[in-house]
Amino acid sequence: MLDNFVFYIESDSENNIWMMTGLGFSKFDGQNFTNFPLPDSINEEIIWGMTIAYDNMLYIATDNYGILQFDGNDFSFLNISGGLKSNWVLSCFEDMEKNLWIGYYGYGTDKYDGSEFTNYTGNGMNSIEVLRYYDNKLWIGSMDGGLSIFDGATWVNHNISN
Repeated sequence: MLDNFVFYIESDSENNIWMMTGLGFSKFDGQNFTNFPLPDSINEEIIWGMTIAYDNMLYIATDNYGILQFDGNDFSFLNISGGLKSNWVLSCFEDMEKNLWIGYYGYGTDKYDGSEFTNYTGNGMNSIEVLRYYDNKLWIGSMDGGLSIFDGATWVNHNISN
């Protein structure tokens, strides 16, 4: 393993276990670890979350760099110059239709279909902390607006006032 500080664990479609550590990624294939150090500009203090897409691309939510992408060999960035609303990304998640959902600090959430971004804000959905997919719905937890559930057409919001 690359480091003893492990703060995210995800599995990919090939049953590999990926661990985000303080120094980068470690992939466990059931027998051996393969290590992937972070680029020099990135450290664990700016990483908020990660998800593994259906094509095994790793997406890492970062503070001030946008999304760090890792294809198993190389790192690249998806950031403001590539269409993000902000480089302060708190969370990311790929849904069953292979859309990447991106949660921002202060800018709501984007749905990215690989070519176009659709932004959703309002109803307390400004700082998105958690994105999950359950029961064919996107579940969004925010810092300031409670819980929002999206079925693809309608948003339902839950917070302490309702």
